[in-house]
Amino acid sequence: MAIESIPILVIGTQRSGSNLLRLILNQHPQIDAPHPPHLLQIFYPLLPLYGNLQQPQNFKQLVQDIADYVNVNPVPWDGLTLTAEAILQRCAVPTLPEVFKVVYQLKAELKNARYWCCKSMANVYYIPEIEAAGMQPYYIHLLRDGRDVAASFKNAIVGDKHPYFIARQWAKEQELARSMTQHYAPNRITVIRYEEFIANPKAALLPTLSMLGLNWSDDMLNFYLSDEAKRTAASGEMWKNVIKPVDNTNARHYSEKMNAEEIRIFEAVAGNTLVEFGYKTDNNLAQLSTDFTAEEIASFKAVNEKLKAEAKLKYTLDAAVRIPQQQLLEQIKNRN
Repeated sequence: MAIESIPILVIGTQRSGSNLLRLILNQHPQIDAPHPPHLLQIFYPLLPLYGNLQQPQNFKQLVQDIADYVNVNPVPWDGLTLTAEAILQRCAVPTLPEVFKVVYQLKAELKNARYWCCKSMANVYYIPEIEAAGMQPYYIHLLRDGRDVAASFKNAIVGDKHPYFIARQWAKEQELARSMTQHYAPNRITVIRYEEFIANPKAALLPTLSMLGLNWSDDMLNFYLSDEAKRTAASGEMWKNVIKPVDNTNARHYSEKMNAEEIRIFEAVAGNTLVEFGYKTDNNLAQLSTDFTAEEIASFKAVNEKLKAEAKLKYTLDAAVRIPQQQLLEQIKNRN
């Protein structure tokens, strides 16, 4: 029987360099880090559709849907085509966290890796369920200046586009990552600052590798030459840079991509969180009004929806590779 691999979960907010981190970790011979299908984020809201998972037919349907969903992931899982039968054979209990774990373990076994890594940042919302399932993963809180995160979201098909909504999400997720890991896993957590990570990847990663009992491998910096990086870059405009070496200048670009008003709005919403996590604000927070009227928020929402619609039309490759998963989700929702 295969030895169970150990989970590593990267948490925080998207557009924080998680694909870069994933690909570097994936170069380590003892870590398998496929592109995530975001299983917990996608399927937890759908669980009511399956009914009581203690009923074998209901659990089998969930497992079949998850297998199908992973098999059409925008970045294919090389070497693995999942089947419901293979997953069911390994599940000790009929729960979503158990399926999540087994799916990643099956992938890690192809590499004979000791660890599997999921960089679905939204897993930060499911830490209580993950811990209750007994997984006891190691956590990496990947932290990036929220204003650079907001600027990055402007050039991605995913996520909000207006700084008001991005700031709320970023602040919430950083606070959640800190409070949840302090509560559940104070000895199983490292924080990697994106800015330090791109400046010196080895130095930034050594505390994490030490926590995992692993040594640094120089091949980790050759991630951009890997087949996994090439598959990732070919699957979307927002991942195109992963076939290049680490860009150690890619920090504090938000002032070039956001105007003064956008920065003001972001800092009005999330300025205190920026300061708490060691970032300096451009504005004097004491002089910033943090109260937005209902009319202002409605205006922000209208702009946000307009920009999200434009992104879907602009990033056609990114949209196209997501169609199979979107179609599957529609079938699941319309099944009953």
